[in-house]
This record gives sequence, structure tokens and C-alpha cells, in this order.
Amino acid sequence: MKIVDIKASKRDGKGKKAAKSIRAEGSMPAVIYGVSDSEKITLKTMDVFKALSGENGKAVILQLGIDGQPSRHAMLQELQYHPITDKIFHADFLEIDIKKSMTTAVRLNFTGVAVGVKIHGGSLAVHLEKINIEGLPESIPAVLNVDISALEISDKLTINDIEVPEGVKKLDDVEAGVISVAPPKKGPGGGGDAETAEGEEPATDEKPADATDEKKS
Repeated sequence: MKIVDIKASKRDGKGKKAAKSIRAEGSMPAVIYGVSDSEKITLKTMDVFKALSGENGKAVILQLGIDGQPSRHAMLQELQYHPITDKIFHADFLEIDIKKSMTTAVRLNFTGVAVGVKIHGGSLAVHLEKINIEGLPESIPAVLNVDISALEISDKLTINDIEVPEGVKKLDDVEAGVISVAPPKKGPGGGGDAETAEGEEPATDEKPADATDEKKS
């Protein structure tokens, strides 16, 4: 994951009045907890917005410099928004040790158009949108790109087919299905039931001649 630097300050005031004063200055109250002791902090609202608005979105590591102390690395846990203005209201950050492995769920980003869909009229069936992985924070990708362009009708990809960066381990069952291409639906407009299969004779309501009837004639 990408590391983004943000400056922060300790927050001493408590209550709604203190929080309102912080927001009036263009900052926001927040709390960081995890590896070290929990600490109340303030950050510039625009700094937080910019840090979380890049191509990786919220899947970044924040390097918080708090009043000249050694930086604390953290990941966003929760953002609260004002119910009327929809502005960022409060944030919770989980401190992490970037030298230790962590587990997290990473989103799958499917790229390309499957041949079975584009050429043969099949449809995609997505079975998993995220997978669980483990690795050092800096090695964990924001998303995992999965190329599906070669998939034909009835083809599927499993977790085993997904490539992850070196040093990153997949934690889920590698045989679990991720995405597949289903055949076109049969029936009216689907070209299945409306036509007689090649090599088959059309069904009729006539019954085969009975041997006893031939004798009677």
C-alpha cells in the first residue's frame, strides 16, 4: 500500500464545544489506537480528504506526524460524516507496525471483456469480490487486478488463478471460485428450445402403426 504523510496535533479539549471549535478552524477531531496508547488528535480536514481521494482511495497507509513525535503508521478504520453538510466529521485510525505482517481483505478488480460474453453471448457470474491475504503492509496492494478477457463459455477462475505480489500469501481456499462465464439462456430469444437440434427429426402426434392393425387390413 502507498504511504501518505499527514501532520497531526494532540487534542486536549473534550466535548461538543471543543470539537465544534476545531471544525471551525478547518480541522477535524480524530483518534488513533492500536500498537501504542490511544491518543486524541486533530488533522486538517483537507489533508485527510486529499490523502483518501487518490487512485487507491482509502486503501493507503497514513504516516501521522504528531507534534514532532516519531511518526505513527495507521490505516483508516472509520469515517463519520456530518448528516447535513456531508463533510468529514470524525475519523478513527488503527495504528499498525509496518515491519509486521497483517491480514486484510483486498478488492478484486476485473479487467477486460470475456470472450464468452463478447462473442458467444454468455453472462458473467461473480462469486467473490474480495479475498483475504497476509503480508507486510507495504507489500499489500490496494486492489488485485484480474484479467478475464480469455474466459470462454463455462470457464472459471479460482483464487489459485489470482496473482499476488511477492511475499503476499492468499488465506482463502485456493479452489474457491471467483468468477465464471455462464452459457446463454435458452428459450424464446435465446435460440435454444425454439429450434430442433441438428440431426433430430421433428416430433409428431402420429403413433407408429400397430402390428395388429396391419393384420386387420
